[in-house]
Amino acid sequence: MVIFMPKIAYFIDDHGHGHASRNIAIIRSLLEFNLETLIIILTSKPLPFIKQSLHSSENEDRIEFHEFSNCHGFIGDDLTGKIDHQATTSLVHNWLQSWKESYFFEAYKFLKSKNIDLIISDISPQPFLLAEKLDVPSIAISNFTWLDIYQNLSYNEDDLNSIWKAYREASLGLLLPFNLDNTVFRSTLEVSLVSRNSIRTRDQMRKFLDIDLSTTIIYAGTGASINNPFKAEWLNTENVFIIGGHSNLENDMNVRTIPKNDLETQEYISCSDIALIKFGYSSVSEAIRSHIPIIGVDFAQTTESRMISKKIKELGIGIEVSVKDYFDGKWREYIPQVLDLQTNYSSLPDRYTKNGETQISNIISDLLDEIG
Repeated sequence: MVIFMPKIAYFIDDHGHGHASRNIAIIRSLLEFNLETLIIILTSKPLPFIKQSLHSSENEDRIEFHEFSNCHGFIGDDLTGKIDHQATTSLVHNWLQSWKESYFFEAYKFLKSKNIDLIISDISPQPFLLAEKLDVPSIAISNFTWLDIYQNLSYNEDDLNSIWKAYREASLGLLLPFNLDNTVFRSTLEVSLVSRNSIRTRDQMRKFLDIDLSTTIIYAGTGASINNPFKAEWLNTENVFIIGGHSNLENDMNVRTIPKNDLETQEYISCSDIALIKFGYSSVSEAIRSHIPIIGVDFAQTTESRMISKKIKELGIGIEVSVKDYFDGKWREYIPQVLDLQTNYSSLPDRYTKNGETQISNIISDLLDEIG
């Protein structure tokens, strides 16, 4: 009897660690859910992070890792985080040109040799063209597309049309919370919140960090978007900071920096009282999963980040401060107000409380059963 072992080509964007974080959560769930699936992960910049996060002797025969260049997102200013329109336009144009040169030949040849049964992408568009050529189904997973971001910049119509055509080939778009209106996928389904789960409890983390249970902890993380955004003058004896991402601060009585070899940053968010973060999907979803109120900053000012900000305020679980108020430290005035928002987590809609990783794993498993 021949046992069908489906093979998934899983493309993850190279832009930051946000896409990687949420797909780590999905892949962990999928590995638990379907023991007979081979997942082939294709990405470049986040590859070491993903490898270390998913490394396990149990997973050795169930995951392959391949360095593969996908969508690079956008280029932001190191000081402000805002999109550099000119540099990003050039980056994306050159990336689109690479599709017509070596990319498709190499990618098609590789996927064909692996006998791929399903392609998943978060949220590079070109894998959907490969799926069409290979005649296999494909799934997009995201709360936005790069078309949403790029069409608000000064792109030529040919580049935008190439991206639109690629997304149109997706068999199904799974829309995560904070999703923008779908303008491209032919078939869509809204799914629930996806986030990495914490293993260590709040009390365990506080003991590990040597922070008293009664102390107010502020998790401050803006990812790699901003260079050294934390200021020593923010610190006082009343609050303790957990610093994620870039920082020139060192551990002392008011500061705990996350060790570089500890990749489960969601556990540091989960033991905090406030998350001082940028409006990006992964950090926001990890705060929501642990019921941590949010002080958010919209550095990038994209259609996606504006949607996240809008929804956080509508749900009553966070506020937005301006980039100026962030750097000036004025956000500290809102700490008492934001702490009170924690009670609003008791009335969140189901989409923000149910487990999206499990839901997506079910959808993928059902699709693979149909293929088999």
